[in-house]
This record gives sequence, structure tokens and C-alpha cells, in this order.
Amino acid sequence: MSSRPNRYYLRSVVTLLSLAALTVSHAASAVARADNFVLLDHTGKAQELYYQDDASAVIVVAQANACANAASWLPDLKALQENSPDARILMINSQDSRGSIAEYAAANDLDMPVLHDSAQIIGQSLELNQAGEVLVMNPESWEVVYRGYVTNPELAQVVQALSDTEAQTLPAGSLAQATQGADAGNCAIAYTASHEIPD
Repeated sequence: MSSRPNRYYLRSVVTLLSLAALTVSHAASAVARADNFVLLDHTGKAQELYYQDDASAVIVVAQANACANAASWLPDLKALQENSPDARILMINSQDSRGSIAEYAAANDLDMPVLHDSAQIIGQSLELNQAGEVLVMNPESWEVVYRGYVTNPELAQVVQALSDTEAQTLPAGSLAQATQGADAGNCAIAYTASHEIPD
């Protein structure tokens, strides 16, 4: 019997090391691990983060109704959802009422939950500052392995690496700055002290 290591095992190891390197390199400047939370979505259903541990990856996306740039990245998000059926996408809105979020979801044909962060605690704790900003979490550890923007091409590769044990390496520097291309069009999340959004 050959003593040469199994090539699929080696690929899995490379993938895990790549994800670990991405996480460590950005731990000092951003949230490294997500704490559990429960929020109502736009339909009134409670969504718990850690309950999503059956997914290959959990993708959290900041959303704001007034963001004019959303038209440019919503198609990318929907394509990611279609191409990554084992992953879970949760959008978070920290500045609009749940009723207006529901109207937005219907108008834009969204079939992913949009969580209503009425106290603005979760969005701030995750350091989500602009609509279209995205975090990818590994549900085995809840480490944030990617922070970027929906239109960054590396996003799909990171999600694929979490779901595919035969994936090889991730691109260097794939944790791109979330503000890239997202600094206009009313996309900044307006956090205010002691602010609670009405239902």
C-alpha cells in the first residue's frame, strides 16, 4: 500500500490553513468571532445565529432601504444564494422599521430573511457600517473568515472553500475593505446613541 498522503486530505488541510490565515490576519482590526443573537426578521419570525450551524457557511449582509447602490449588488447576492445552496444568508437592517423592510423585501423579490436590528446592537457589535458590507462565518467555530463587500469576487471563493472539502487555496488578501465602492448613495448605516427603531 502506498504511503503517499491522500490528495483529498491534503486539499482539506490547505483549505483549513488558508481560512485560518485569513482570520488571524484581520483579528486585530475587526470582529474575529461572532456572538450568538436572536432577531425578528421582516416576516416576524425569530432568527437565531447559532441555530444556523447546519449550514456550510453563514453570510451576514448589512442592508438599508435607502441605499441607492443596492441595485448594483443585490443581483450578486441572489446569484450567491443560488450557487451556494448549503450556505445561509441573513441580511440585517439597523435603521428602518420592520414594516418598511417587509415592503422593501417584497419590492426586490428577496427570499432571504432580513433581520430587524431595532436596538442597533447587533449591527454595531459586528461592525457593519455600510449596506452591502458582508461577513462570512464558519458555523463550526463562528469565526469571521471574510469581511468585504458583496461585489468582491473573492466572496464566492471563500463561501465555496467552506462548503467544498476538495477546495484548494483562497486568494491572498481576499478580506477586502468593506468600504470599497460603497461610500455613496445613502449606504452608510446611521447608528445613534440610545436609538430604537419603531416596528
